[in-house]
Amino acid sequence: MSDKTILEQWRAIAYDQQADRNKLQRFWANYFNIEKGIYEQLLSNPDEVVTGTVKELAEKYGQEVLTMVGFLDGINDSLKIPNPIETMDENTKVSLCFDKELLYKNMVDARADWLYELPQWDAIFTPEKRKELYLEQKKSGTVVKAKKSDVMILVLAEAARNINIAAVRMRKHPNLEYIIVLGAHVEGTRLTKALLERTRRALQYMEENPETKAVLSGGKGDGESITEAQAMCNYLVEHGIDRERLILEEKSTSTTENLKFSLGMIGLNHSVGIVTNNFHVFRGTAIGKKCGCREIYPIPSRYRSWRLLIYIPREILAIIKDKLMGNM
Repeated sequence: MSDKTILEQWRAIAYDQQADRNKLQRFWANYFNIEKGIYEQLLSNPDEVVTGTVKELAEKYGQEVLTMVGFLDGINDSLKIPNPIETMDENTKVSLCFDKELLYKNMVDARADWLYELPQWDAIFTPEKRKELYLEQKKSGTVVKAKKSDVMILVLAEAARNINIAAVRMRKHPNLEYIIVLGAHVEGTRLTKALLERTRRALQYMEENPETKAVLSGGKGDGESITEAQAMCNYLVEHGIDRERLILEEKSTSTTENLKFSLGMIGLNHSVGIVTNNFHVFRGTAIGKKCGCREIYPIPSRYRSWRLLIYIPREILAIIKDKLMGNM
């Protein structure tokens, strides 16, 4: 029998930095899927006070006791009355009575968009209230659960390394019928660094392959005076690309929509290249394949900036989210 508490046993497994990184990555991906399922049930009836022993709740949600301990560890800061997680055993009675606003903010703080974007929230808060809570948390800069997010980023950074290695190794694919250039934020009408690098890569490819057409994909978001597609179009035309070779997709607001809407415009029976930054190209290409495009190739552009420290962990979480949502 272990001398460790069940919480210590969970953390020894979940935060073991000596473990094989690929194995630990799979562990977290599986856990996030389980966590999402439990939250879907809780948020479907948010006013129900769920109580029971740790073992009883594990049985209720069809999980192992240690997995339930992990969930209790994660939600504890969002409960109206925290559970005694440091000392509990499987027979300790616990509660999942959560503060709705605090839970939503903590999900935002953890950058867990696959949780704070769950459709069950629509019946709890209005879109206006959710936006208000989101902005409050972002402005506060409060780190609610540092250990989980910090260690998770270290673990998943190994997958990020693999993404960049894959991008470097990708060979050229000339004479494609189309390239799809994925949008990124525009400041007013100015291309940000990430989008500029993507657009420069598209320019290079189109100059080298004069028969290729480009779908420029990206709608208009906050702080943008024009659509991302139009901003890319302006740059390419200014640098000598014939406007007739450019197709604008101006409704998408996410990578998944970029691919779905763009492929919807040109069809699936073409050779297609996905142009985006090296850290983003794996997901973009995988989503395109999931959409049904069989002849699809990555065309990575470089991205060199300290912001990679932000973008790579975010991209790994986005990959996990898209896998959970069935987008890739």
